[in-house]
Amino acid sequence: MERYQEIQQSLNPADYTRAILNILEDFSGEKGRLEGTQRAVFNILEDSSGEKDRLEETQRAVFNILEDFSGEKGQLEDSQRAVLNILDDFSNEKDRLEGTQKAMLNLLEDFDRERVKTEAANTQLLEEMDVRKKIEEQVKKS
Repeated sequence: MERYQEIQQSLNPADYTRAILNILEDFSGEKGRLEGTQRAVFNILEDSSGEKDRLEETQRAVFNILEDFSGEKGQLEDSQRAVLNILDDFSNEKDRLEGTQKAMLNLLEDFDRERVKTEAANTQLLEEMDVRKKIEEQVKKS
């Protein structure tokens, strides 16, 4: 406190008053700078809030897209399974038709062999009938 009194006594009242006014002006300037800083921080926080809202909206949109993709993926998997089942059915049907076709070819081959045998037997019978007819004609002539 003595030091304060020494300084006060060493200064004339006008200097002392100017010093006090300078201190108050500095305080006012500091107060203004502090208020400016507070406004800047407030603006940053407001901007941050807006960014947070936009980020939340973006996250919701991404989540919705992922949900849609999940549904699409499930539908695609179902479609692929259906196509595989159809291909499997076609493969089984192809095998069955090939078996039927082989059986038909075997039947046709058997039929062709029987036709050839029957034609040969018919030809032989016709020849035998011609021979008998000739014999009968000769017997009638004699």
